[in-house]
Amino acid sequence: MSPLSIILSATLAVISFFYIYTIASYLKVTVWALVNRVSYYYGFETYVLSKNLDHLIIACATLLWFALSIRTKVRFAVATSYGIIIIISELFGLEMILEIAGILSLPIIIVLMILNNLSFKKFLISHTNLVANYLTIIGIATGAASIILTLGNLYVGHGESIPVRQFAPEIYLIFSSLSPILLILLVLSFPVKMIGDGIIKSVRKLKNSTTDNIVLSKDRIKLLTKILLLLLFMSLSASMVVIPHQKSINVDNKDVGVDTHYYVEWIGILMKSTGAEEFAKQVFVVIQHGDRPFTLLFFFIVTQIIHPDNLSYVFDHFPIILGPALVLAVYFLTRELTSSDITSLLSAFVTAVSFHTLIGIYAGAYANWLALIVGYLSMIFLLRSLKNASKLNLGIFFMLLVTLLFTHIYTWTILTLVMGVFLLVLLKLKYYERKNVFLLLIILSSSALIDVARMVVTGANSGIGFEIFPPLDSELKLGSEQFATRWSSLIDTTQNYYGSLFANSIIYGLSLYWLLRSRLKEVSTIFLVTFLSIGIIPLFLGNWSVQTRVFYDIPFQIPAGIAMTYIYRRPDGWFFLIPISIWLVAMSIIAVSNFYYIPPL
Repeated sequence: MSPLSIILSATLAVISFFYIYTIASYLKVTVWALVNRVSYYYGFETYVLSKNLDHLIIACATLLWFALSIRTKVRFAVATSYGIIIIISELFGLEMILEIAGILSLPIIIVLMILNNLSFKKFLISHTNLVANYLTIIGIATGAASIILTLGNLYVGHGESIPVRQFAPEIYLIFSSLSPILLILLVLSFPVKMIGDGIIKSVRKLKNSTTDNIVLSKDRIKLLTKILLLLLFMSLSASMVVIPHQKSINVDNKDVGVDTHYYVEWIGILMKSTGAEEFAKQVFVVIQHGDRPFTLLFFFIVTQIIHPDNLSYVFDHFPIILGPALVLAVYFLTRELTSSDITSLLSAFVTAVSFHTLIGIYAGAYANWLALIVGYLSMIFLLRSLKNASKLNLGIFFMLLVTLLFTHIYTWTILTLVMGVFLLVLLKLKYYERKNVFLLLIILSSSALIDVARMVVTGANSGIGFEIFPPLDSELKLGSEQFATRWSSLIDTTQNYYGSLFANSIIYGLSLYWLLRSRLKEVSTIFLVTFLSIGIIPLFLGNWSVQTRVFYDIPFQIPAGIAMTYIYRRPDGWFFLIPISIWLVAMSIIAVSNFYYIPPL
């Protein structure tokens, strides 16, 4: 690249960085920040240096870009006019004019670049291919700084904050304000995909270019490399559990998981049971109306082996097992869907730092977490049975489905509904033998019959019945009366409750990129679109409690992993994956380091 291209690209990267703060502060974007376990919201009004200096830097950088980028004689007139505006604003203290110039700078540049791209006679010097590289470098630097500073506070400063500003979490909060919109687009994935494909085709036709859809190939990675990477991602997941228990954070060893005390109470009741009959009644009928008997049995056995005298400690550290197990489950599910080792490993990495892991730790959602692992494993054998409906595959699928039913009834309801709709779509499209699809539908129906039978025999909660007609005293509210509050409910879901952990704009953004680049006729796309579409009902007819229950079960990390594969396969794509990965890790570390509650002054 010529020195001029380097200067122009670096200038545009600097403008973009400062512009994020300028536009967010001008609009006073409402952001939600997790601080000491509480989500606080405020209007964003922060600058890189200061309001006036930021606007001056943007204006001067824009002037430089105009002067060097425009080829035609118009360059002199544009640069002179813009320069005069800057000088007058500074001489007479007209901060409003300088602010307007700063706010309009990047939109004007983007419009000029679009016109130049569509025009046969180019009037701008080409340089944009370096801008992404410089923004990537900024992303790597700010993300790495956040990791170093946050861990430094914990292990070097012993909980005392290092007085160095972190830019990454501030920018993350700005973009996380878009998470409700991104989530709506993902839930409405099918119509969004149709509209997106139409727009892309129109643009390509206008530019007279061909489509460049990427087909996932059956790439292979050496077994030892896969094992080492999976161990690394599993260790990363476990480390997220350990951080909020550090003495520098959790000074008095409080429980981290919201529901930890419930599990302590339930296992305590089982330990006091006087006989097998009372024990079975408590597990299958009494505790939580029998909605998670296998979970209670599993936890009872583990606690008796590990530390029966300190149940609170055991349950609060249980995610050390659940986190890595979910990483493995997502890896194998993605492997079955895509046949790609790279995509599977990337999805496993995202799982380690996803809101599934973080919310599981924060909320103590141990039954739901365990059920997700079982449910994702059952989906693996559903996909295998579609290709080969052997007795072994069908038998394992049935056993896992029944295990899921008795692990967490509500997760079973959601995942069974997804699998049922997915099979009906495949039946319509005739992708697999009808016999295989019908056999799987019969197995799904049989699990529903077991659910009804257990309700009749024991009086326990029925998964389907509870989801459709929840009790009046339940937090779950599902019905037409919730339609009027759908936006406020979505704000509560993504940015207010559960420590604002659902507001992960990086994962949502990657998932949206996958949606626009995917091929709708692929089985993996049909599966994921079906999973995403299951959120339509709670989005429009459910309150925040229903929405969080459903959205937590959707494997957003899989489309995010596929999107990262698309990026990886672009020229120098590995370079662009570095800041994405660093930021995912950095934001997760910052989140878990704020899981300890400190009352506001």
